[in-house]
Amino acid sequence: MKLGILQCDDVRPELLRKHGNYPAMIQKLLSAADFPCEFSIFQVHHNEFPDHITVCDAYITTGSRYSAYDNLTWIRLLETFFLQIAETNIPVVGICFGHQVMAQALGGQVAKSPNGWGVGVYQNDIVLKTPWMDPVQSNLNLVASHQDQVINLPSDATHIAGCAFCPNYMALFTKNMLGIQGHPEFSKAYGRDLLECRIDVVPAAVMEQALASFNSEDDSIVCARWILNFFHEFKRQAYTKSY
Repeated sequence: MKLGILQCDDVRPELLRKHGNYPAMIQKLLSAADFPCEFSIFQVHHNEFPDHITVCDAYITTGSRYSAYDNLTWIRLLETFFLQIAETNIPVVGICFGHQVMAQALGGQVAKSPNGWGVGVYQNDIVLKTPWMDPVQSNLNLVASHQDQVINLPSDATHIAGCAFCPNYMALFTKNMLGIQGHPEFSKAYGRDLLECRIDVVPAAVMEQALASFNSEDDSIVCARWILNFFHEFKRQAYTKSY
């Protein structure tokens, strides 16, 4: 499978040497799930997009420090890219910022949450189980780092998971577009180091709770398998249709 990584930001310089950049995190995550992929990286935050959406079999985004509603040319171009993808059978997974841009492009609303910072590892309940969610489990716990949330899903989106803090945590925007607010690619070590870089902006009580949450288990590998199953489902469909 040819997988395009839509890079929407870079790791902070002070964390780059220890943790690597975002595309490398995604490659490491998906490789750990034992699914062979040929990766191509597109630095969309530097206006580098695929020449045509069909150059890859599937796409996945990184997160970003930017907001979906920032008035930046590359974000508008990313919205256009998602609208083009929506008319195809090419699967795409949006992580955090990518989840939010997908929602916004298709008619949803993104804003800073009145609930404040979503950091650390927090639990989300699965409200709709799909065939590609194998192994099956009833919740999904991932490292998070966000202030923005999808406040309102597009009218035709399918809600998959959420919690009181982040109701629209995971959704299908079209049959081939999956959004996830959490970061399966973030190690807990990176999540902790990133959080500590924000000690001046994250409230002390939130910081304390989030740091303690890194001692709990996360579902990054489970989520990676779901993502790959989601990709593989569309690849199998394309193969079947060719015969």
